Amino acid sequence: MTMRTLSGGAKAVVVIGALALSLTACSSIAPATNVGGGETVTLRLASPLPATGTYGEALEHWAAAVAEASDGEIEVEIYTSGSLLSGTDIMPGVSDGRADLGLMFSNYHVEQLTLFNAVATPFVSNNTMATGAAFKQLYSESDLMREQFATAGIVPLAFVLNGAASTGTRDEITTLSDLEGQRIRVPGTVAQMEGLVGVDAVFLELAELYEGVDRGVVDGWSGVDFASAMSLGLAEVTPHATDLGIGQYASAAIIVNPDTLAGLSAEHQAIINEVSARYPEALSNVMTDLEARACDNLLDAGGSATRLSDSAVEKFITATEDEINASLQRASVDAGLTAAEHDDFIERYRELMTSYDNPSGYVDGLELCVAKSAE
Repeated sequence: MTMRTLSGGAKAVVVIGALALSLTACSSIAPATNVGGGETVTLRLASPLPATGTYGEALEHWAAAVAEASDGEIEVEIYTSGSLLSGTDIMPGVSDGRADLGLMFSNYHVEQLTLFNAVATPFVSNNTMATGAAFKQLYSESDLMREQFATAGIVPLAFVLNGAASTGTRDEITTLSDLEGQRIRVPGTVAQMEGLVGVDAVFLELAELYEGVDRGVVDGWSGVDFASAMSLGLAEVTPHATDLGIGQYASAAIIVNPDTLAGLSAEHQAIINEVSARYPEALSNVMTDLEARACDNLLDAGGSATRLSDSAVEKFITATEDEINASLQRASVDAGLTAAEHDDFIERYRELMTSYDNPSGYVDGLELCVAKSAE
């Protein structure tokens, strides 16, 4: 992959063990010595999602492990459901110090973090576990990706797992044409894709989504992972979940303010690194459990889970893939990369996603729910 450089607190939290990567890759961050040795430190982490669901439970699980390993010296205060910063404001809010840490989604900042948004390349893979591993590797390899984060004034501590794209509607979707004319809450590149097949795509913050559907502001939602959608109670108002075949469409990162990270003692860094190194395996189990519960919630509400036929997915690919890939490339060029640099990065992303050996044996939860719904 082409490499070049573009021209132009008190503690830190990490979900998957990428802390050591961040500390070595970001030369602007010096070792810190002013915290530790029995002192208790507190960090505010902003999340746009509720305490339940994929990310909420993952963050709580991690924070508890960090607290236990540090004998209570490291306390993580998680502000859920946009109570500290809205989803779209988390990146600038962490950069300017309104929060120490944040859970940031790739599809909220597609112009600044174009390479992180490589996950929006459609129809590559639906393997959640591959996403975290791929971006950890890409961040370690690419000067370009690291500089995009540095320019944004943030440091990514971890690239967090995200389920494949799912869609929820009041009525069952059996063909691509069933989406035409529907007003769907959908973010980022998935909104572009679905707009090309007749969807009236609109954006709402996740915290507003249930009310938006319930009041008829939107007819449904898309570009949300299955477990997170069910954790928002959406089975009650959109009982039909559909896999449109998009696969991975977004990732999330735990980001930190550089000054916060610089204020972390070596002792606390070591504790967080050790906890984080053990975390991917635990998160696989958390994901599997959450998605199984999400399926039960949907089916218990009288809903169903289906997948578009192979022929319908092929029609979707034909209608959208070339234009979306060209759009992603244009965004990178507008951000200062060459087309070749973008294409090299995407080629490496595809390679990592499709070659992942999946040691956990994880299977996408919506895929499993489609099979269970058909029983």
